[in-house]
Amino acid sequence: MLAVANILVGNPSNTEGLEITLKGPELRFLAHACISVCGAPMEMSLDGTDVPMWTRLYVKAGQTLSIGKLNGSGGCRGRIFSMFWV
Repeated sequence: MLAVANILVGNPSNTEGLEITLKGPELRFLAHACISVCGAPMEMSLDGTDVPMWTRLYVKAGQTLSIGKLNGSGGCRGRIFSMFWV
């Protein structure tokens, strides 16, 4: 999971990320970013619009990513990886 998430955003496969357990945070981005959220299925939205996990997402400065509770089975942890750009 670590390697896949990092590959999605163009990072080296061993780059650190943010780990979430059971329920995720709400994150407001201060800069543009390319992110991926991988792991156990969790509810996720960007500015109130549902977005998928296990893909590359482009987030603009000022947008808010909300990661909710665990959605189904398949584990209890998710991971967020990002690469920032200007």
